[in-house]
Amino acid sequence: MNSAKLKREIIGLALLADEVTGLLVFVDYSAHVKSISIRVFDNEEAENKIFSGRFYFDFKYESDESEYQRIKEFLQTEISKATEIK
Repeated sequence: MNSAKLKREIIGLALLADEVTGLLVFVDYSAHVKSISIRVFDNEEAENKIFSGRFYFDFKYESDESEYQRIKEFLQTEISKATEIK
């Protein structure tokens, strides 16, 4: 997968999660070092961090691909929980 698609996917999921979940989602995109980090808090005061992750979108390190997958799965799960019909 190319880096442009990775960036759009993770940033898009983070923005959607921020909109629909009630969680506070921060996205840090650092083009100069080719990394994206995500921090998620459970309230608007950003007191209680429930998730964080960072990866280099050129998969510079061996752990980057698994970290990308971990972030993606977390965001997708939170979006699914928030939008499921009960």
